[in-house]
Amino acid sequence: MDVNINWNGCATIADGERYEIEGVNIWDFKWRATGDKFTANEPVRGLNYNITIYEITERGKSIRFGAAEVSNNVWIVYTVL
Repeated sequence: MDVNINWNGCATIADGERYEIEGVNIWDFKWRATGDKFTANEPVRGLNYNITIYEITERGKSIRFGAAEVSNNVWIVYTVL
């Protein structure tokens, strides 16, 4: 996967808070780290974070997203533009 593609900082969410990508709640699945990361500015405070790229699989379809825990039980989630 090309980690230099355009990622969109799309949400700041609490751990376990319902959040859907392509109609799938990401918290309903085990996240598998792909081994890839990218650096991005957290949208609220502007701090740089290393964002891990994760993948979940639903009915044979892979969904990839970037995520990082930026505070205790608070996550930023990135998707591809």
